[in-house]
Amino acid sequence: VTRSGVGNLLKQLGIVDAVYEVKKGQGQSYKTVQQELRKYNFRNIFSPHESLRTCFFIKGIKAQNKVGFKKFARSIFFN
Repeated sequence: VTRSGVGNLLKQLGIVDAVYEVKKGQGQSYKTVQQELRKYNFRNIFSPHESLRTCFFIKGIKAQNKVGFKKFARSIFFN
């Protein structure tokens, strides 16, 4: 999952298998991608963002392990 405009570069570099782009600041864009990702059960999710919006986004996706920044306020989102 990346912001709009970055996905093609990640695919071309072979870093990712699939890309889901969101338009920053547009809630419906996040909802649409989250609904698509709910169809899958992931083994691991790594979140390199500290934002609370990202935490809530990750919370709505099924995964065995969710890894993010270690901060008390965000401990409910990650294991």
